[in-house]
Amino acid sequence: MITMELYDQGFVYYNFGVASALSFVVLMVNILLISLYIRMVKYEI
Repeated sequence: MITMELYDQGFVYYNFGVASALSFVVLMVNILLISLYIRMVKYEI
């Protein structure tokens, strides 16, 4: 899972740059899923 890899890179191997990049990817995926959900239920913010 990408979240476990994110944790390992950040807190086990101290690769904060890689962990930051992975967290940005997770953020973009979440934004995409939220926007698709909003379009599917036709909910206006």
